[in-house]
Amino acid sequence: MRSDLNLGAPKPVDYLGRPLYNEYGEFKIPLYWRILIAHQDMLKVWSLFPEACCRHHGGCPPEDCSDGEINLLYIGGGTINQAAESNDLEPDDFQHMHERLICLERDQVDVRFEIYACVQLRHYDILTCGVQLLDNVPSVASPVLHMIQNGREASILTRRALSSNDCSLLEPKFVTSGKVQLVTSPQVSRG
Repeated sequence: MRSDLNLGAPKPVDYLGRPLYNEYGEFKIPLYWRILIAHQDMLKVWSLFPEACCRHHGGCPPEDCSDGEINLLYIGGGTINQAAESNDLEPDDFQHMHERLICLERDQVDVRFEIYACVQLRHYDILTCGVQLLDNVPSVASPVLHMIQNGREASILTRRALSSNDCSLLEPKFVTSGKVQLVTSPQVSRG
């Protein structure tokens, strides 16, 4: 396996046969892998947190909530070596995880996960959930479902709260599912 390959290098189609250019001729850069949780399932998740629903949405359930996501593996559009380093992985381990996620997306299977804890950091206006992946889905770090505020800082603070048990454990645990998906972003126009 060549670790100097650029995961964002232009090709006519991606590994699923989809065009790598959008309708505006912009090249799509692979950014990260996620589990996408459908709107109707996010409504069920929000119903687990009535106080947060009222505080952030003015009522329960928040009909205007967006789809949820659990980040699995950061890519960033660079080389395999760069992506592996940003995930604290060896290039071969990164490539193996990436290939397993490609298969899960291609097969369009629902992957199950269990929400076991809620972290509400009011000072930072963060509401996240600790999740346990149930279907042998590869993930670099402890997976987190972002409800309010997404991003690296929210993930770090959430993992810290989960590891120190500064969270609310859910009993019974809530099990739902989503689809593995590669998130891409346009980069440059074909010239």
